[in-house]
Amino acid sequence: MPCAIEYVAEITPTDTPESALIEGIMDSMAEFYSKQLRQNVIRGMRYNAQKALYNGHKILGYTVDNTKHYIEDKTTSPIVKSIFKQFTDGKSLTEIAKELNQQRSTDNAWTKV
Repeated sequence: MPCAIEYVAEITPTDTPESALIEGIMDSMAEFYSKQLRQNVIRGMRYNAQKALYNGHKILGYTVDNTKHYIEDKTTSPIVKSIFKQFTDGKSLTEIAKELNQQRSTDNAWTKV
């Protein structure tokens, strides 16, 4: 069965009135597509956040299961709980970061956010 490759390109504007009209329409369509894509991405991210689904961002203290739900990570959640406890006890974020850096190796340094 033969296969053909076809090339499709946008119309190259010339100096005719029709080409100016077509260029304006194409610009409007591109802007519409961009805005619609943005809206759809935000809608999907909001849905995932409301359902506690993985949104492409790793969260310290959590891991993701097969159904894309966040679940507690037994290895890092104690660190997060300790950070929150120290912060609510009045310790500054800088002090907590320094303490964590002393406990961990330098390849995974903690910094003040």
